[in-house]
Amino acid sequence: MDAISAGDVAARLGGDEFAVVITEGESDKTKAVLDHIQRRLESPLPGGDQMLSVQCSIGVASAMSADFAKLLSQSDLALYHAKRNGRNRAEIFSDEMASTLANERQLAQDLRSGLALGHIRPFYQVQVDAKSLRVNGVEALARWDHPTKGILAPAHFLSLALSNGLVAELDDVVLKAVLSDIQSSASLPEDIRVSVNLSADRLDDPDLATKLGGYDIPPGRLSFELIETIFLDSLSDRVRQNIRAIKSLGVDIEIDDLGSGHASLLGLLELRPDRVKIDRQLVMPILQSVPSRRLVSSLVDIARALDMEVIAEGVETLDHAKVLADLGVHTLQGYAFGRPQSFADLAARLEQEALEFGQPDVVRAR
Repeated sequence: MDAISAGDVAARLGGDEFAVVITEGESDKTKAVLDHIQRRLESPLPGGDQMLSVQCSIGVASAMSADFAKLLSQSDLALYHAKRNGRNRAEIFSDEMASTLANERQLAQDLRSGLALGHIRPFYQVQVDAKSLRVNGVEALARWDHPTKGILAPAHFLSLALSNGLVAELDDVVLKAVLSDIQSSASLPEDIRVSVNLSADRLDDPDLATKLGGYDIPPGRLSFELIETIFLDSLSDRVRQNIRAIKSLGVDIEIDDLGSGHASLLGLLELRPDRVKIDRQLVMPILQSVPSRRLVSSLVDIARALDMEVIAEGVETLDHAKVLADLGVHTLQGYAFGRPQSFADLAARLEQEALEFGQPDVVRAR
């Protein structure tokens, strides 16, 4: 309150949101108020027997008119951007913010429609045996066939799915499409494993076991890929139960991005995944960096000691492939062996590979 003038107003809007109305809003005065609020909150505040650290995100809007509702709406939008851009910061409203929000809302609506209309479908990136370089698995990756924007990778819509509560539906749509591809096509040999990403929210779903039980998942054909952040040092009882249910269905468990800093060795021992994927950020520098190569070698040794298969992702050259094979990696994935492709293109590739290796019997008649 000591930062505002007599004609200004400070009020609580509700919850942890407050508003300051500056009646003479010169830019210097507004900046002084912002600086004062942020400076006061930098120091810990007393809270009973403890000192509390408080962070504050601020949205600022200004106008010549007295349309308070418009000002409140604009400042709220600026506050949203401050939180999205890292929190504990101030953002000033601009017309560009309004345009960005309108585009995001439209894209979110498009995503809901896309999920309902079957526009989200899996593309498949091959995984190859590190020694023979033959395809031994594929990873299913969500792609959005947007009616005007074309094929979109998850980087363009995953954050929207998260912020709009659509991740579980996205997981379901992709899984159903993968199972349909597996069961309806004769072009995917039974020894080709398909890995599907499973979000952390989905793994914590109390109804996950029941839902998966109704999917008629063929044992031994599917692997659920979990991001490393799902288990830090401990697993909730619900997650443990769901993992047991997944394994009871004959579905393997993979941990993605091993080495990105979240998983502990105790977590690996508790979860006991069937395979782990070494993060691409560790794989890419191994040709030039001896420490990186040694680190990857150590991760491979640990995984092998725990009877876990090792997949290296982000393999972009055959030189990378050779080094990784020499380090004991079992399976390779990356642009050196192919980009994500439609199921039809994958089937054609597998048929051609079967013929080239002289084993046409793995491709059954359609």
